[in-house]
Amino acid sequence: MSKTIQNLAETLRTHDADRFFAVMSAPARHRATLFTVYAFNLEIARIPYLTVEPLIAEMRLQFWRDVVEEAYQGKIRAHEVADPFGQLLQGSSIAKEDCMRLIDARRWDIHEKRFSDPEAFENYIENTAGALARIAAAAIGADDLQRSRACVSAIGGGVARWLTSYNDLKVHRIEPLPGESDQSIRTVAKMGLRHIQTVGRVKKPACYALRADWMATQILKSAIRNPKRVFEGRLETSDAVKKLRLLIAR
Repeated sequence: MSKTIQNLAETLRTHDADRFFAVMSAPARHRATLFTVYAFNLEIARIPYLTVEPLIAEMRLQFWRDVVEEAYQGKIRAHEVADPFGQLLQGSSIAKEDCMRLIDARRWDIHEKRFSDPEAFENYIENTAGALARIAAAAIGADDLQRSRACVSAIGGGVARWLTSYNDLKVHRIEPLPGESDQSIRTVAKMGLRHIQTVGRVKKPACYALRADWMATQILKSAIRNPKRVFEGRLETSDAVKKLRLLIAR
């Protein structure tokens, strides 16, 4: 593994440990690719939280739009993440539209910070977690059908991740749910679970794009049984249990 990829892996270990361990559980031949995809996602996802100035955040999102556009035109930006990601775009069948959906979805975090209804919430999760799964699955060679299946399943994983982040999102003045009631939590958790169950088992290699969601079903069922766990920040199990379940999933 090159020094560049090692640096991306270390950044994920620090800032997105779930995805780091998920990548490490995947076959070695896919790890550099997945580290690159998830490092790109991390760069995008944290932009709204690095500044309180919407204009600056928009400029940073525009930088990544330009990175993607230029990569498809044969140009690579000199940047610790943009360089390897741009090369990945040139050497794979990742759809530019999926990258742009992922980037543009983060404008919600900058400007809106509140969902009007469950449909708006579902659309946001599809354009973040779902688009990311399509990108990751395409990057490691999944066909279009399996990319789509990974995208649908990842919506469930995205809902689970969102619910476990409820209190952190509130700190950033984001209203994470369309409503603050137990019923609202059950509604979105059931929606997420339905996406996972509709797809069922996702075939290789697309399944490796979903490894970070290995606890999603358990988390969503826990939220349905006891929505108060969301407000109390008690949805996740210990790191030791999560890692054990990930090893079993291999």
